Amino acid sequence: MTDTTHAWLLSLRKRLDEVEEDTPEGFEKRKQLVGLLVESISLGKSQQEGRAEVHITYRFGPPPVSDTESDELSMPVVKNGSRS
Repeated sequence: MTDTTHAWLLSLRKRLDEVEEDTPEGFEKRKQLVGLLVESISLGKSQQEGRAEVHITYRFGPPPVSDTESDELSMPVVKNGSRS
């Protein structure tokens, strides 16, 4: 997996300008990147202090293969108010 991750990061470095563009296309690229790197995002409130809490679970492997072959990547599930 280390070799795959290294190759993926080198590929990303070559295309970094595309991700950093301040355009709708750049936004879509960043959204796709988050979809690849993030497994889930949970939002909720701290029971002790009542403050907002955000828990992000990162993916340490390839995303699951979908049933449809598409260039579009879906965003990770956002669980509003769930606790981890």
